[in-house]
Amino acid sequence: MNSETVKQLAVRFTRARHNLLLVVAFTTINLVLRVVGSDVFFLFSATLPMFIYDRAITANTGIILGAAVIFVYLLCWIMAKQWRWFIVIALIFFLVDIGFYADFLIWNRHFLPYVFDVSFAIEIAFRLWILISLISGTIAWARLRKLSNQEFAVAQTQAEADASATEAGAALRDLAAGNDDEDEDEDDNNSYE
Repeated sequence: MNSETVKQLAVRFTRARHNLLLVVAFTTINLVLRVVGSDVFFLFSATLPMFIYDRAITANTGIILGAAVIFVYLLCWIMAKQWRWFIVIALIFFLVDIGFYADFLIWNRHFLPYVFDVSFAIEIAFRLWILISLISGTIAWARLRKLSNQEFAVAQTQAEADASATEAGAALRDLAAGNDDEDEDEDDNNSYE
């Protein structure tokens, strides 16, 4: 496996971890919003904690069990840095979450009113994005299993440095293009004087 392939796989794995952290953050916010009775809901989150909270015998039990589910996602994110196979556990857990989401939509007859709703399409797109991201991270993990953590860290650092250099180059090009536009505007303004 060449170094470019290793870098690409390291980036895919890292993106999967970052997306998992976003799921943790937005799910935590959604659970807090649900507890305080708000109608606001972020799409980029897991369903299972809200499902558990809504069906719990008491609010405190729902909060504790919902937070426990979020903690499992957070634990997968933390542990995947050292033991990359935790990304597989996160994927399995998210698949279970999607199962609960599908069950909620289909068996509670909430599916048909949402078929033509734009927010429903966006919600499905975000779930697919996370699912694809976790699958991509799992595939990257499977292909990188033979690398030591140190070799993986080096590849990851190189990939992040390459990405930063690319972003810096694009920013410089944009800045240069912006300066050129300003110079042209000044020339235009001077010609009218």
